[in-house]
Amino acid sequence: MKEKGEWSALVIGFSGAMAGVYGVILFNQFVLKSLPLGLRMASMILTYWLIAAVPIIVAAVHKTRLSDYGFTKNKLGMQILWGIIIGAAM
Repeated sequence: MKEKGEWSALVIGFSGAMAGVYGVILFNQFVLKSLPLGLRMASMILTYWLIAAVPIIVAAVHKTRLSDYGFTKNKLGMQILWGIIIGAAM
């Protein structure tokens, strides 16, 4: 029974993320062009959090910890460094 709950959380999280991507695409096409530059930059950051909103909510409902996904306090500096490197590369 536990496996069924994990699959449903995965499907809901993925579907929510795809809905967030679709919302960001629509926002970028129709709203973002008309905003001033400063507001455009701030709203782009906020709209990308929309993609992560549903998976974060699903993880909170299932009481999932970050350590379940491989994030630990060991080598925290190295994890931050890799995050910066990946972000810069993208």
